[in-house]
Amino acid sequence: MRLSRPVLALRALLVGTIVVHGPGCFLDAQGLPMEGGQPSGGDGPGGGGAGDGGAPPVCLTPADCGSPSVCSAFECNGGSCDTEAEPLNTNCGDQGTEVCDGNGMCLTVDGEDCAAASECLSGFCADGVCCDVVCAGPCNSCALPTAGACTPYTVDTDPDDECPGVAPGTGVCDGASGCADGTVAASGSFSDDAVAQAVATYANGDAVIVGDFQGPLSLGTGALPGSPSRDAFVVRLAADGSHVWSRGFGEGGDQTAFGAAVDSTGAVIVGGPFAGGINLDDGFGPRDSLGANDGFLVKLDAVGATVWGNAFGDGLEQVVIGVGVDEQDAVYIAGYFSGTVNFGPTVTTTLTSAGLLDVFIAKFTSAGDHEWSKRFGDAANQFSTGFAVNADGECAITGAFDGVMQFGTGDLISAGYDVFVAQLDSDGEPVFSSSFGDVSAQRSHAVAIDPLGQVAVVGDYVGTMCSATPASTSGALPSAAPAPRSPGASPSTHPATSRSWASSMRPPISEAER
Repeated sequence: MRLSRPVLALRALLVGTIVVHGPGCFLDAQGLPMEGGQPSGGDGPGGGGAGDGGAPPVCLTPADCGSPSVCSAFECNGGSCDTEAEPLNTNCGDQGTEVCDGNGMCLTVDGEDCAAASECLSGFCADGVCCDVVCAGPCNSCALPTAGACTPYTVDTDPDDECPGVAPGTGVCDGASGCADGTVAASGSFSDDAVAQAVATYANGDAVIVGDFQGPLSLGTGALPGSPSRDAFVVRLAADGSHVWSRGFGEGGDQTAFGAAVDSTGAVIVGGPFAGGINLDDGFGPRDSLGANDGFLVKLDAVGATVWGNAFGDGLEQVVIGVGVDEQDAVYIAGYFSGTVNFGPTVTTTLTSAGLLDVFIAKFTSAGDHEWSKRFGDAANQFSTGFAVNADGECAITGAFDGVMQFGTGDLISAGYDVFVAQLDSDGEPVFSSSFGDVSAQRSHAVAIDPLGQVAVVGDYVGTMCSATPASTSGALPSAAPAPRSPGASPSTHPATSRSWASSMRPPISEAER
């Protein structure tokens, strides 16, 4: 960029030219003051009258224009001063901490100390360093963990004590440069006879709630008609709690939705059991269950229209309890069954229970095609209660079992009704498995898996909770030895099963309370 800079010169060696030296002072070609203080016109080009002698030059050499800087240099072109600026990001300081801005200024780069925004190439100064953005929220920093990059504080922390909360010290950051202070963002109720069974969320704060209801169900824009029996429902709510869309499924008998997930396109995948019939609006008309309960799975687009549906089962019991998706939008389901179950024609695997109830996990493509399915259990009862999937397609499953379970990492042998937890990879191969409990009753209710594959389980218990690792001695989790197990049996054979911590949130419940 070239910037014009006028400079007064004392003398110009151009014959017949007048140069302004100061207000009211004019010099002739020899540099002597003119009589009367007024310039005389010339007869050449540009002349012809008093005061029309032409534009005077302001420099003869670059030195007449001033002193250069590290980010600019002066040139004298035809008597005019021009500034030649160094290109953007040219180094102008020590160790690359300052660069030229392309306009002749030397400014500080992001991550280096600053006292004012005018010192920074970005134009932003926050937390004492030049920052890439304004970084003015209560729960972010431009100094940590990476100087110069505005970064939100980790969810559920508040290192600067900037979130007041509903009571002193209760406020925490929400992980998105804001405060999650424990206040309710939105709430509402729909019916005295509706039961919410699962919830899934969108990145924008919208929520999908699934469950079952009887009779009309008003969700904000008209009522789902319902029936004398229980029907499944799906409702999408905006972040402020307002109704976006809703669907109901049922054709006589009882239907419920136990699992829901949202994929990267905003589509909603819902699964559960149904008795009697169900119409998924997928072009196949109403489906009739073949026995007590069959399983269903349906994918709805972002506005609630059916993309595809599936139903499976025989004359006995098949129940879907959980649904998940991975970053490729593949769909995973888990549940329990007796008899036989086949999840689709693309892979003709038929699972057959070993006796009473067994556990299953199945994977489908985003188009609903069956990829693989696995069964776990023996002739006793085994049933799943919680299921979760992370972005890599790693599946965590938990539940209660009697007898023996084998996930491929060694036998799990119960002492009574015990808790099991297992992890499979996206191909259905075992990662780890473990069991917890003694001769009393223990049961899990939910499981979660993080991006690193770490698994957390919650539930309740009577007696002692113990595992292959030493039992916790904190809270109300007794440190008694595990109940006897068969020689050689391993509750957990994978090193990833060592527990980070265990805690009891309340005194153990009694058999009478159960």
